[in-house]
Amino acid sequence: MSVSDYTGNVVRAETITLEARDELGVLQHYEMKGYEARAVQHEFDHLDGLLFLDHLVSRRCDLFKRKIYK
Repeated sequence: MSVSDYTGNVVRAETITLEARDELGVLQHYEMKGYEARAVQHEFDHLDGLLFLDHLVSRRCDLFKRKIYK
C-alpha cells in the first residue's frame, strides 16, 4: 500500500459513470456505486499520480494511524 501505516477520510462520489473502450475499440458504459465506485476513483487517482493524502481536507483531523490487529 502506498502509505501503509496510515488511513484517512477521503470524500468520494457514491456513484460514478465511466465510458471506456474495450479491447476491440467499442465504447462501453459502466455505472458503479458504493465500494466499486470508490475503488475505481482510487485507481484513477493512482493513474494521475495522486495518493489519498492529496484528498485530505485536514491532515490533523482526517489522517489516522492504522490499527494493527494481532
